[in-house]
Amino acid sequence: YWYSAEHDDVRQFVVKDGYLHIAIFGQQYPLGYMSGTRFGLEGLGEFDFAGSNMTEKFSEQAVLHFARLPAFAAQPLTDFAGTYRAQDVDGDVIIATKNGKLQLTYPYGEAELTQIGRDHFTGQEFDFNSVRFERDRAGKVTDLVLSVSSGITRLRFAKASG
Repeated sequence: YWYSAEHDDVRQFVVKDGYLHIAIFGQQYPLGYMSGTRFGLEGLGEFDFAGSNMTEKFSEQAVLHFARLPAFAAQPLTDFAGTYRAQDVDGDVIIATKNGKLQLTYPYGEAELTQIGRDHFTGQEFDFNSVRFERDRAGKVTDLVLSVSSGITRLRFAKASG
């Protein structure tokens, strides 16, 4: 996984049948080799990989910079379970464990989350680019901060119970 701290955005790349693919909304799209460390998504844009950094360039869009996410130790998913509320949003976000994964339930549906870092998850096939949990000094989870593909960035929910 690759993460853009500036845009709170995540990219996943996989190798399938010997070719590099980008995974978007649960689908994998092949990338064509261009030159050096550059790969392209046909007619749309390109990805330039330089060690642990990646630059994404699409026509008529801002250039995005990503860093490869480091390895991490698995965390107890029960740490994140609970009900979260935001002042600007009607309805709660409920986080629960289900089949060894985190399940995010919100007024319009559900999303399965995959851990990609310490206190950091994604559910890209469900429109959730980045779901981060924040802790207080004692290590207790206090907040959930999420960004979605449709344009909401860093929306904060306070833990209300759990």
